This record gives sequence, structure tokens and C-alpha cells, in this order.
Amino acid sequence: MSGSSPRWAVGLDLSLTSTGIGIIDLDSGTAFTRSVRSSGKKTDTLAMQVDRIQDLTDNIVDSVAVCDPELVVVESAAFSTRKDSSAHRRAGLWWSVVGALHTQGFTVVTLSPSELKKFATGKGNAPKDAMVARAVSTWGEEVLGTQFNDTADALFLATAGAFALGETVDLSAPAYRTKIASQLAARLDTKKEV
Repeated sequence: MSGSSPRWAVGLDLSLTSTGIGIIDLDSGTAFTRSVRSSGKKTDTLAMQVDRIQDLTDNIVDSVAVCDPELVVVESAAFSTRKDSSAHRRAGLWWSVVGALHTQGFTVVTLSPSELKKFATGKGNAPKDAMVARAVSTWGEEVLGTQFNDTADALFLATAGAFALGETVDLSAPAYRTKIASQLAARLDTKKEV
């Protein structure tokens, strides 16, 4: 495929403090990561919160747009039942990013937290440390960077996207991975997602 443009799948683990971006080259399987960081306080004014979410959205969408991916896989929002003062702001960021990507013409699909965990580890209720350990053994610490928790999820999201597009990118394809990838591919085919 000499002379052709690289093909990419991107995964986004959205966060108000450290969004993980995972990028998979669909032809070579090479993985890249980036984190977009931000800070704020519960006491920030509404204007400060809006500005923060807009800045984060711009930085995240710009990071995605640079590689013009064939597919963007975003972890769907999961809100705890405990008192969660940031849930509203996180939902705002999620919709802001997904809406901006959609407006720019990117194909965006979601993967639930349990689907992501199952794709990565084979267990839909895997703890975070199991996700990180699997990511480190798959890609190495140098690829994950310093924000392991964010980039591990993002790389598995991108890899699930690659699988859904028919590219296994040198990652084993046990039944649990192919099942999740098939479900994700079906969402693409039926346009059930954004």
C-alpha cells in the first residue's frame, strides 16, 4: 500500500481531569497514546466550568482530527450510585466531545464499560488494575505513558474499533474479543450510534 494514507482507529476514555486517547494504526498495528489534562474545582463558577469543558473538547477533538480516523470508539458514560458531584459535568464533556466529532463527520460508536473490560480481559467486571496490567503486557509502559489508567482504556477502545473494522492488529482474537467486535461492527452497519 505504498503511497496510501495511514488508516487509524481512535479510542477515547473521556475524563474531566485526564482524558486518555488511544490511536491504532490499522495497517501496522502500531499503538500511540496521548493524555489531555485539565483541572478544576467544585467551587468553579458556571462560566469557568463551561470554558473548561469547551477547552477540553477543543483539545480532544483536535487530537482526533489530526489522524482523520476511520472510527472513533468512546466509552459510554457510567455513573455511580454514590454521591457524585462531577457526574453532570462529565456528561456535559461527553456530549460536547461526541457532538463535535459527529459534526465534523467522524464515525463515532460507544462501548460500555463492561464491554470494554470484557474485550480487554475476558471479564466484564475486571478491576482497573487488571485492565492496566493487560495493557502493559500488550503494549508496554513506553506506549502507555504516565497516565496508565486513562491510556490503557483508550487503547483497548481503539483496538476494539480496529477489530470491528476487520483488523486484528496483532492482538489475539479469542471468542470474547470477536463477540464484542461483532457487536460493535453491527452498530456501525445499522447506524445505531451517533
